[in-house]
Amino acid sequence: MATPRASQAMVTLISLLGFAALFQQASAGCFWDTRCQNLWMGGCGDGFVPVETSSDCQGLCSSPQYGACPLFFSRFQCCREDKARLSKTCSRCPSRKDVGNEWVCCSDCSEPAITDGKSKTGYCQTDAYLTFQPKPREVFKWTAREWTTCTGRCKKASRSREVRCLLYVENALYSPTVVADDKCSASNKPPTKERCTPQSCMDANHQKRHGLPIWAIVLISLTCVAAVGGLAFAGFIIYRRRSDNGNHGFVYVMLDSY
Repeated sequence: MATPRASQAMVTLISLLGFAALFQQASAGCFWDTRCQNLWMGGCGDGFVPVETSSDCQGLCSSPQYGACPLFFSRFQCCREDKARLSKTCSRCPSRKDVGNEWVCCSDCSEPAITDGKSKTGYCQTDAYLTFQPKPREVFKWTAREWTTCTGRCKKASRSREVRCLLYVENALYSPTVVADDKCSASNKPPTKERCTPQSCMDANHQKRHGLPIWAIVLISLTCVAAVGGLAFAGFIIYRRRSDNGNHGFVYVMLDSY
C-alpha cells in the first residue's frame, strides 16, 4: 500500500510531466490543455490566453484516453500571446486587422486575435505568429476633367467640369480610387464652373476690332466716288480751255495772212 508521501510525489511527478507536455505543445502556438479545470477559475498560465473550452477538446481529447470532465469543468484551448513582429506581407492578407496606422495579421494569413491594440499584442489560433506592417502613406488629391463647351449668351455664357477626390496609395500597383469629397481639402478644390466667352462672340468682337462699320464703308465709298468725279470734271475743264485757246490762235494766223 502506497504511503501518503509516495502518493503526493506521484501526483507531483504527473503534474510536472503534464506541464512539460503542455509547454512542449505550446511551442506550436495554440494547444489544448487536457486537464479538466473550473470554467470560472481555470486558465492557461502566464504568456497564454484561453481561447476555447471543450470537455473533449473539440474531438481531440476523446475517451478512453481522456475521460469526460465533471459538471462546471472543462478543458481549455490556450494560445501563446506575443507581440507582433514587423513584416511586409500583411497587405496581402484579406483577414488583416486595422490597428491605427498599421495592419496586424498572422504569418499564414489566418485571422488574428488582438488582445491589446496599442502594443500590438495578440495570438494566432494556428501555428503562425503574429505580424504587423505599417500602412502605406495615403494621399488625397483633387483631379479635374476637361472643361465642357462654352454655352449661353455672350455676356452670360459659362462652362463646367467634373472635379473628383482621388486616393493615391504609396507604392500601390493599382490606379487611384475615387473617394468621398470630404476626404480632400475643401479650400484646395478647383472650380467646377466659370464664366466664359463663346467662340461666336469672340469672332464678332474680332470683327469689331479689326473691321469698319458699314456706315464708314459707305461714307468712304461716296467720298472716293466724289473725288474721282471731281478729278474727272477738273480734267474736262482743263481740256476745254486748252481746246479753246488752240482755236483762237488759228483764227489769228488766218487774219494775218490777209
